[in-house]
Amino acid sequence: MLSLIKRLFALSSALFVLIAPAIANETTGVVVTIKPLHSLVSGVIGDTGKAELLVKGYASPHGFQLKPSQVKSCKRLPLYFRSTKA
Repeated sequence: MLSLIKRLFALSSALFVLIAPAIANETTGVVVTIKPLHSLVSGVIGDTGKAELLVKGYASPHGFQLKPSQVKSCKRLPLYFRSTKA
């Protein structure tokens, strides 16, 4: 019985070692509200993902309203970064 457990453990460990790099290289997306946060988040995620900026150009974040396509991207992507008053 102990030999079977050791074999199963060795097999599962080998599978994990083979699959782990593929899982780590998955590309993820992040939605970021303003340019300073976009710069920080892009530096952190590097080549593993893409940061999508909501408030582009010289638009003011104070009077900004989301477009329907931006709402869809916020729902589609797993992370959303924004800054608020403390």
